[in-house]
Amino acid sequence: MPLLKIKSVLLFFLGILIFQLKLNAEDFIEVNCHIYDFKANLVKALPYQGSCAYMPDGKVIMFNEGSLQMYDRSNKLLWKVKGPYHHQMKINFNQDRIYILSSVRHYFHSKTVRLDSIEAIDLKNGKTIAVFDIFKNLFDFATDENFHLQRSLFQSAIFPADFDISHANSVFEIPDNQLSTKHQAFKKGNWLINFGLLRYLIIVDKDLKKILWKKSYSNYAQSIHDAQVNSKGEVVSYSNAKNSRRKNYTSILFLDPLKDAPDDFIREVTPTLGGATFFQDYVGGFQYQNNGDLLVSVFTHEYGFQLALFDPTLKLKLIFTPNPQKGLNRGEAFQDAKVFNLSKFLKNRDD
Repeated sequence: MPLLKIKSVLLFFLGILIFQLKLNAEDFIEVNCHIYDFKANLVKALPYQGSCAYMPDGKVIMFNEGSLQMYDRSNKLLWKVKGPYHHQMKINFNQDRIYILSSVRHYFHSKTVRLDSIEAIDLKNGKTIAVFDIFKNLFDFATDENFHLQRSLFQSAIFPADFDISHANSVFEIPDNQLSTKHQAFKKGNWLINFGLLRYLIIVDKDLKKILWKKSYSNYAQSIHDAQVNSKGEVVSYSNAKNSRRKNYTSILFLDPLKDAPDDFIREVTPTLGGATFFQDYVGGFQYQNNGDLLVSVFTHEYGFQLALFDPTLKLKLIFTPNPQKGLNRGEAFQDAKVFNLSKFLKNRDD
């Protein structure tokens, strides 16, 4: 083979290697079971219908309405458990459990009511390790002076069959933060849960046995999704809509968890699209990046459910429609999206 041709072949394969190393070193965006780069190109779509969580060894945990499943790096099913799972799941920092929102039915005032729960599930075998059931603590919330339904909660007339009276919609493991040494609730490894209909944010321990902190937001935000704790120890929430004389709009709210008043929101961030606010009604979430960028789910009437990336000054850097639906351009509703590093994941997969 001529020397020039050999050099061309070597350069070709070197280019592929450099591209693969570059791919493995970069961060990508995960939305449900789809992976996108920061130019909105679809990099990988795993063959699952639902929401996925990726592990460094190539395993994937997937859930949709009705079941939670784990697959190995070759897409072989390792275990499957049925349950009323919904909204969010998160792999813990130790990567030996997954925490997922579920629900439990109770017979109450001659009615069957549904209250949401959080389950800790062993990733080795899919068995439930612990469950936090809000029903066992409902009386405390129902009689709290800040609870907006306290006058009518125990009237059975408001409970049709299987009525959801709590509606948890986000679960988040608390990282190290400035309150970790000052308040036991904010130690790394505890879990923050948002109960939308109860209008409460609560923190429970990693074994789901005890409520360590709670705060009402009943007077301010109409609806909250995807509550988190940042490095400062602030509770940050994706507020679908704020009580306002203006039209409904979506914003990010920052709450001081150590103040006693129910609605101590210390500041508000309001991303805009084309200079105008947007309103994301019943789903949504966000993630702050290390460089200060904000990754947030948005909604536009033209394209429906979209994902947007803003810089620290809230200047729009990227917007796209994950998994657009054929003929509709409405996108696929999703709770949240997050940045995901593919290096170990791709290295440990056979495909």
